[in-house]
Amino acid sequence: MDKFSFDTVAVQGGQELRKSLTRPHVPAIEQTAAYVFERLGDVDEVLEGRQPGFMYTRYAGGNQTALEETVARLEGAEAGLAVASGTAALLLAIVAAVPAGSEVLATRDLYGGTLLLLRRQLERLGYRHRLVDMGDPAAVERQIGPTTRVLLAETISNPTMRVLDLERLGEVSRRHGLFFICDNTFASPYHCRPLEHGADAVIHSATKYLNGHGDVTAGLVLGRAALIAEARKAAIDFGPTLDPFAAWLALRGLRTLPLRMARQSASAQRLAAFLADHERVALVNYPGLPGNPDYGVASRLLVRGFGGMLSFEPRGPAGAAARVINALRLVRFVPSLGDVWTTVSHPAKTSHRSMTPEERADLGIGEELIRLSVGLEDPGDIEADLAQALGRA
Repeated sequence: MDKFSFDTVAVQGGQELRKSLTRPHVPAIEQTAAYVFERLGDVDEVLEGRQPGFMYTRYAGGNQTALEETVARLEGAEAGLAVASGTAALLLAIVAAVPAGSEVLATRDLYGGTLLLLRRQLERLGYRHRLVDMGDPAAVERQIGPTTRVLLAETISNPTMRVLDLERLGEVSRRHGLFFICDNTFASPYHCRPLEHGADAVIHSATKYLNGHGDVTAGLVLGRAALIAEARKAAIDFGPTLDPFAAWLALRGLRTLPLRMARQSASAQRLAAFLADHERVALVNYPGLPGNPDYGVASRLLVRGFGGMLSFEPRGPAGAAARVINALRLVRFVPSLGDVWTTVSHPAKTSHRSMTPEERADLGIGEELIRLSVGLEDPGDIEADLAQALGRA
């Protein structure tokens, strides 16, 4: 670019294509809003799918595509779509699958943010919903109405850790021609692949286990190619774009998913057993405990362990949960989950605060319930911190 002026070099320098016999060991970050076309006719070739390429990152990009294809392979899906959050992924899955006027039959043990989406935004778009106990698939079948089009479940519920019989729910869905969506955030494809058990689409808050490092907000919807094509159209229109660097970070974190999930699941199993035997703990929710009501279903559905999430209630008068949380030294209070640090959260004050106390109590989410996301620290250190906090509280 020596023949151009100072100003032009400053603007356009560094864009020349360099020939090289080598390539980066780690995929490059395509931190760009748009892509360059050499010829006008190339636009048709790319947008009509005859040649690979991208145009604008609201549509797709190299880093986003790499993440989508990787998670789709892990979930056994034909295709995937990466967006800015798990909530956006659920919105797009519903909008792409069924028309306005449809009813969503959702599990009553639903993440509070999902419930807000159903109540506040999807209702405004013309969708209706009802909450049902999906622990009884036969009862779910009796609840199906003339406008029911979607079943919405979670592999492991947040924060009560219920595990649903996805295979029986899938049978109900197929008999009635419904679209079955499963939020697989807590289990991840390491422990469960819902598409193999009857689900039509899987969603993830990739903010959690898929990324695993607490530094990205992202979501994915996965399923058949035709569904994902419709979801991508909706994403282009609504605009919940995942930026290239976030996609790059999520893919980087995904590389250690098997190692993280194995360690976190093993540590959670140990800590659940410790808490269940502790005299100052009144309740432990963890599907890997033999006394858990969902242990049989979880043993059949979940592979390689029962996940890294559990919840518990300390014994004592009102405020026991606050005293335990405030006494923790190693474990952090963070209103998120699924990363390398061990954290606690208080569902009544965070994820489920939009529900009335009566609604929370009906789901088993009391004021003293603490949700524990087990990280990668030495489990002995985590256990010691929980023990001292329970003792001081």
